[in-house]
Amino acid sequence: MRRRWLVLAPTAALVFALAAPPSGAAGNSRVTVDNDGTNSYTRYDGTSDPVTTRCSHDKRQQNEPTVAVDPHNTSVVAAGSNDYCTVPNTGEVWSGYYRSGDGGTTWHESLVPGYPGDTSAAGTASPTLGSCAAAGDPSQDFDNAGRLFYAFICFNRGKPINGGIYVSRYLNDGASYDRTVLVKKGSPSAQFAGSGHFQDKDNVTVDQTPGSPFEGTVYVGWSQYNGKSGNNAVLISRSTNHGASFQTPVRVTSTEHGTASFVDLNVGPDGALYTTWVRYTGFPVSSAVMLAKSTDGGQTFGPAVRVASFTLFDSSQFSGNGSADCGDAPFDCPTGFTFSRFSSNSAVEADETGVHVVWAGRNSASQSKVFVRNSSDGVHFTQPSH
Repeated sequence: MRRRWLVLAPTAALVFALAAPPSGAAGNSRVTVDNDGTNSYTRYDGTSDPVTTRCSHDKRQQNEPTVAVDPHNTSVVAAGSNDYCTVPNTGEVWSGYYRSGDGGTTWHESLVPGYPGDTSAAGTASPTLGSCAAAGDPSQDFDNAGRLFYAFICFNRGKPINGGIYVSRYLNDGASYDRTVLVKKGSPSAQFAGSGHFQDKDNVTVDQTPGSPFEGTVYVGWSQYNGKSGNNAVLISRSTNHGASFQTPVRVTSTEHGTASFVDLNVGPDGALYTTWVRYTGFPVSSAVMLAKSTDGGQTFGPAVRVASFTLFDSSQFSGNGSADCGDAPFDCPTGFTFSRFSSNSAVEADETGVHVVWAGRNSASQSKVFVRNSSDGVHFTQPSH
């Protein structure tokens, strides 16, 4: 299942190191080939347009990668990213979709339909077209029948944002784009910190457990930022018809003050759904990893459990002006450091031995470390180790 990276850093091109490449293949495979003079990027149907043609030739960055392996055919690997190859034509980033049918040795690059300028049949039918100009925060997972679900946000930067959560569905082991559906739309906002709701930081997972009472259920979770209220929510929506539509989201977090972000989801072997998030109670320093459990297929959740309190180790703490990215002028920072964004995210995994939660944070020596806590029941946790 897809996992959110603990460190989110821009890269010039996506390169994945696969655990067991085919005989004779290199350990690393370049996913996005955008500088070899060929039309490596195409639309979902294999045709090209000015946007995909430019993507095939410009050396633009991709970041926040996601990856998923198809349990129906394990030779199929799907990946995605925030792909900036669209910037020269559209002025904005979009969600890139990349698929390999040979275990990750070779790849085909495309964009999720619905980007500005997409005149294809799928593009004009997408609910994103004409509604939002920028897409990102990719998250992917397969079901046992080879359907791929690709979650992402779509918004308008510098305008009434209307940030919404969308999920695209690909059939035939991820080879055939089928549709994109709107899960929840944001309400208008003059700016990110203004009024209105902004949906952000999504994560998707599918119950792949044979015999689970909720096998095949698709879950997507995210943070809803509530403008100037200073208090936001973790929301989770589910689909019981293989991604054709999603139900009204359920609020997982309580009404306590604090910012909840970076949702991660996982399904245990008994069909229980676990979600973790980071609660910022004393930003930019103190924080906590929270976990909630659902035993009825994401319809209701038990009380949130604080897995651990910890000290953040985020890039914004090292810029001198609160910026999360520091580069060359005019993007330089007062501290003089150069770095791309990194965050203290959390992730959860559930298996036959219990529930395992991992996060990044600062230790007593002011070093960045990865910590883990384990629980046999998802409620009581051991002391963290690193």
